[in-house]
Amino acid sequence: MVYSSSMIAFGILLSIICSLILPIACQESVFDGLITNIPMTRHVLRNDADYLTRNDHTRTYLDPVQGSAQIGFTIPIWLGTPRQKLRVILDTGSSFCGIMSAPNPDVRRYFHMNRSLTLEKTNQHIDSVYVQGYWAGRLVSDILHLNVGLHQGIRIQFAAITKEKKFFIKSARFDGIFGLAYPGLAKQGHVQEVPVINEIVQQTGIRDIFTLTYCASKMKHNATGYHYDTGGGSLILGGIDYNLLAGPVFYTRIVRKLYYQFQLTNVIVAEQPIGFSPKQYMRYPALVDSGTSVLRFPPFIFKRLMPILLRFVKDRSAFSNGFFYHGHLACMEHSKLVQHQFPKIRLSIRLASINRTNYQAPQQFTLVLSPMQYFVLNGEVRNGKPCFHFGITGTPGAYGVILGDVVMKGFSVTFDRMNSMLGFATSKCAEKFYDIKPTIDGPQSIYFNQ
Repeated sequence: MVYSSSMIAFGILLSIICSLILPIACQESVFDGLITNIPMTRHVLRNDADYLTRNDHTRTYLDPVQGSAQIGFTIPIWLGTPRQKLRVILDTGSSFCGIMSAPNPDVRRYFHMNRSLTLEKTNQHIDSVYVQGYWAGRLVSDILHLNVGLHQGIRIQFAAITKEKKFFIKSARFDGIFGLAYPGLAKQGHVQEVPVINEIVQQTGIRDIFTLTYCASKMKHNATGYHYDTGGGSLILGGIDYNLLAGPVFYTRIVRKLYYQFQLTNVIVAEQPIGFSPKQYMRYPALVDSGTSVLRFPPFIFKRLMPILLRFVKDRSAFSNGFFYHGHLACMEHSKLVQHQFPKIRLSIRLASINRTNYQAPQQFTLVLSPMQYFVLNGEVRNGKPCFHFGITGTPGAYGVILGDVVMKGFSVTFDRMNSMLGFATSKCAEKFYDIKPTIDGPQSIYFNQ
């Protein structure tokens, strides 16, 4: 994805998934979020209505997340003894945990290894090359504490980053990454890092389920002008908080345990399918990646989708060709943007169950995206008007579909690793923000002969 110089000034585009370990999604990376350092609020403890008992392992632990699709979603962590506070991005498209562990002019905070009494070093080294930059470091372990009500410390493995280039940037204030995907992506040569989520589940006994609910950001206007208000959201360990949902949970099976990969069955613009059959879609991997800010399609789907989408736009003269294809900005009032009547986009996904009620016949459910989901607030204001990026891209070299934060900020997504399923539900925060609400339709029959 190409960005204008104005966007680069606001933040820095980072790719957090190593090209050596992500051959499915694209040649280089599936991360393109911008990271920032945002204060967190205290945790609250809730319970999963489906599994509520008196046993601790059935509890769910909710940690408010701050950030947006534009700047990334982060949580605070405390690492080492005595504890050192750091900030990490949540990335479901990778599995490595890496923490900056040496002085760096571009990093405000880093992990001081020599100050921790519980640090354990190894002789194993990890280096990761990204679309922009790389890092290298030693595999170590130390005690992790989270802000979610889990009162015990958790020993985790992570790469103590001591060397990097163009990975940490002053305008992107973060200290590390939590890869939340499967262990197969946390291997480099003979080095196997145990992902953080695996360590949390094993050492605390909570269920191997987590839920991410991301909310849209907005520009607030007052007497002094516009102010960027990040949407935030929540990370829930151990299950689902149904108080955050506005509808039932639709499940699809995880078909490959590297990424959170599922089967896409259709793409529809307004009411018009873009022309591929369910079998054709299902030949290509589709995955949910919280480390990608946009909705990414392989070029052959993107080329089919865009002419159909643009036919529905009321007045294209307000947008440059570069806005749709090259990451340029469009700056206008939110109300004027809505008036251009951009269409809803429907993404159909093969159905496994609704609220864990199984269906035998081949069926699907459909995520109905509000047009405002695929416009990403840049955080910049020009001539007194907020600026947007187009949140749908075609990635050269990619042959998979990636549902990034553009999609996730309309829905609550459950990563049910216990049952190898992904769950999607409409979220209450999306209902509050969007004039045109994201919805989920279904179940619907799949016609494989189409």
